Amino acid sequence: MNFQRIIGIDPGLSGGLAFITADGRTVTHSTKSTPPLEALQDATAGVEASSCVAYLERVGGFIKGKSLPGSSMFKMGHNAGYWEGALAAMGVRTITTTPQNWQAGIPGTSGKSGSDRKRSLQAEAIRRFPGLKVTLQNCDALLIADFGRKVETR
Repeated sequence: MNFQRIIGIDPGLSGGLAFITADGRTVTHSTKSTPPLEALQDATAGVEASSCVAYLERVGGFIKGKSLPGSSMFKMGHNAGYWEGALAAMGVRTITTTPQNWQAGIPGTSGKSGSDRKRSLQAEAIRRFPGLKVTLQNCDALLIADFGRKVETR
């Protein structure tokens, strides 16, 4: 493996950050309770930023079938931009990935949307990370980090 940390970031309104170390230790942060920069500093603590890779969920504007007010879309875009800037400033290689990409093949999500889909994602994160407290706020970040780990170890 050529990484020390794989970082998964869900820049959503109730998003989070999760990171997986090369030895498999996994840590999560809800960005509702932990400031994003503090979470990112924890994710890179003790290792060179160049040995970390962040997988950041790409946010779009309009989502078919999901009406979000303009203020929510602006906040999501602002959050994603904040993460991109912070990661660039720290020198962490960043890869953006669409929800369709990192969610591909996750059981129980096909045909579901909204809170039903979110609960399916949480259930899968609980299955993959049984020793962690998996919440609706950190499950996407965990699954994004796990997706990144699979990509990086291919």
